Amino acid sequence: MTRRLLSILALCYCVMTVAVGISGSAFAAPPPPAYTPPGPGSINPPLQPDGIQVPDVFGATGNWQFSPPLRKFVDSLAPLGCSSTNNIGQCIPVAIPDTTTFNGSDYYEIELNRYTSQMHSDLPPTTLQGYRQVNGPNGTNRTQHFLGPIIVAQKDRPV
Repeated sequence: MTRRLLSILALCYCVMTVAVGISGSAFAAPPPPAYTPPGPGSINPPLQPDGIQVPDVFGATGNWQFSPPLRKFVDSLAPLGCSSTNNIGQCIPVAIPDTTTFNGSDYYEIELNRYTSQMHSDLPPTTLQGYRQVNGPNGTNRTQHFLGPIIVAQKDRPV
């Protein structure tokens, strides 16, 4: 019986030694990452040697640092209705309903297309996608504007 007890104790000792060795390596601190986001205490600069700018997604440095500086409140708001525009040519059109195609309802044909527009006085024009009304007065196409036309609906009148 003593031999059997010694065998069991030796086996338990081996199992515990292996378990402690595995758990010790499993809970050891991971090596430091090869890359850290830019910011305070980072080993990687925001501008990499190859010219790529790396945003600080999870760090303390704001990502706005890579945006060009823009002056605030230099452009007026786009007016409702396109009888006039703001200083960069923007306006918000009001859709004109077609009341003759479907009797008793307002009918609009709105399409999505790509166009170029300036969004700020300090920025060049950029490509956007937006909506425009194509069944305007006398069948003419309406000009493209940011946000597309506003549809004014009335209660109990189908659109």
